[in-house]
Amino acid sequence: MKVQYCAHVQDIGWQGWVEDGAVAGTTGRSLRMEAIKIRLIDAPQGMEIKYRAHVQDIGWQGWVENGAEAGTTGRSLRMEALEIVLTGNSGLNVKYRGHVQDIGWQGYVENGTEAGTTGRSLRMEAVQIELPIKWDAKLDVIRYDMSEPPSGTTPVELISYKEYPNDSDATLKTKVSKTIAKESAFTFGLQQSLTTGLKVSIKADVPFLASTEAEASVEIGLQANQEWSKTVTETYEVSEEITIPPRSYVKCHSWMDWADDVSTDFELEMWVTATAERVYGPGNTISAEVIEKILEKDSFFSGEIKESSGSSVLVSLKGTFKGSYGVKTYIATTSPMELQSSKDSPSVNDPAMAM
Repeated sequence: MKVQYCAHVQDIGWQGWVEDGAVAGTTGRSLRMEAIKIRLIDAPQGMEIKYRAHVQDIGWQGWVENGAEAGTTGRSLRMEALEIVLTGNSGLNVKYRGHVQDIGWQGYVENGTEAGTTGRSLRMEAVQIELPIKWDAKLDVIRYDMSEPPSGTTPVELISYKEYPNDSDATLKTKVSKTIAKESAFTFGLQQSLTTGLKVSIKADVPFLASTEAEASVEIGLQANQEWSKTVTETYEVSEEITIPPRSYVKCHSWMDWADDVSTDFELEMWVTATAERVYGPGNTISAEVIEKILEKDSFFSGEIKESSGSSVLVSLKGTFKGSYGVKTYIATTSPMELQSSKDSPSVNDPAMAM
């Protein structure tokens, strides 16, 4: 949702439309504003913007709304003050300020308070208008499409071929483990947007992992076609307990499946809240109903509304995850084989056998 406005200025006429805090009118040229038009873009149903001007030799005019002209044109009369209100019981605020002859920029006022001056014969030269909404979002979950496993993995050796003997008369259980540090790359790319100016911190599990674990942390602005990439050194570990019968040995070999260019779709779900900021005092919490209406109408959101609760709305954005990383570690062991001679085979507890 946006507020747009344009000014009719002395010696210039109607300027083009500007929006959301931009300057309409002029500064530093001693030119009077004579009229203004204000409108809402993508406003929820039932919300309107109304405004009125205080004009030289006329005083306060009646209220007009939604792009109608306040002030005068063709009469060389200065605008001296402006009042603006929102209707529709939305909990939203409109704030605005005037640039005034001999004063300059005044402080912001809101919701029907006078900007400019009356009774002082001072021209209004410019104006700024905003709908101050502060958005916030908290990640709920990221769901990956894992219907198709990654293809084209390459085995990376972690532990070379090694024998693990047991020269005792009891069954032996021992743990085989190994770690390896390897550079991994992760990319999140959004196909849908929630461009409200907020940034969301995301800490997500990486898909398709089996015995290894990895996480990707990201702070993103939630605009479509945005990509976030990170390259990190991940530590991959293989660890498995093996059983060796009495007077036997097994051969172990450990591997990691490395996948290049993993690609899968994801759906990012998050709870969205919004606050109507105030010039004075704490802001108003905007209800979920109004948030939904804003999101449904506004071009900054192209995702899907899932549900709402209290003052929060659950939304989802779709995107694509890409990565190059280890997806699985495993140990391959042979069937137990009989020891030929305990003297010729080192014990599994021998320091020489430590990994």
